[in-house]
Amino acid sequence: MKAAILGAGGVRTPLIVAAMARRQAQLGLTELALMDVDAARLATIGALIDLEAQETAPGFTITRTTDARAALAAADFVITTFRVGGIAARVVDERVPLRHGVLGQETTGPGGFAMAMRTIPVLLDYLALMRELCPDAWLINFANPAGLLAEAAIRVGRWERTVGICDAPQGMARVAAAILGVPPDALFLDYFGLNHLGWVRAAMVNGHDHLPELIEMFRRAGGMPGLPFAPDFIAALGMIPNEYLYYYYHAAAAVRNLLAAGRTRGEQISALNEALFAELRRLAVAGDYAGMLAAHRAYLAQRGETY
Repeated sequence: MKAAILGAGGVRTPLIVAAMARRQAQLGLTELALMDVDAARLATIGALIDLEAQETAPGFTITRTTDARAALAAADFVITTFRVGGIAARVVDERVPLRHGVLGQETTGPGGFAMAMRTIPVLLDYLALMRELCPDAWLINFANPAGLLAEAAIRVGRWERTVGICDAPQGMARVAAAILGVPPDALFLDYFGLNHLGWVRAAMVNGHDHLPELIEMFRRAGGMPGLPFAPDFIAALGMIPNEYLYYYYHAAAAVRNLLAAGRTRGEQISALNEALFAELRRLAVAGDYAGMLAAHRAYLAQRGETY
């Protein structure tokens, strides 16, 4: 079985590959094709993946290419995680709306819509290639704006074998399982909606819905880790909203917070990425491969802390 990642020069690609390696016994991959239009970034991220592969022995062949046709040929699964225009375009998407006092964010508002207008045509071009080169493949979209791209792939691209994914619901599930004191696999979250636009309406363990008691626990504790909502607001909904719904429920406050911060999220990430790739290049020249892995892990931790 072959999988392809389009946009593999991203900083989170090593995490995707590592997850595949851990689940190789279930997946049965034979080949993973990493594709990106930025050869330099792909080489740097590919070097990190190769270093980790030496430790984990993933059990499948990893190839790198800037040619989408080569990556897609005979693929069974295609993961899209590209960012058209790079992080610089995200900064523009965020800054322009904020100048006019409206929300600048990569998946919602004018910024998200601008990103969709750049990204959907590229996604549709890739779907055209998939029809030719891997007509039976599943598309797994991890690119933003996630909901719009998944909808475009199905409605416009007519690619019925499309799955749009977001890691936020899974993160909510892990937190909820830890609070309830049960293994994550024992908890089923009834999550409805599409990607970032969704709510948890039940938290089932052995046929029992624990959501009401979870909401009450959040209310007593003053909130849920990682969720920007007041506990009384969650209690009034009777559901747990995805974190991205903050930009809908509290749009005016979001604009005020972004303006007060002085830097947008895109500007934060741009600075972090520039520092990371400069450090990775320096360490590669010095032959400090352990240092490269450590720098990448430190970057991921720092990025998470600044979210």
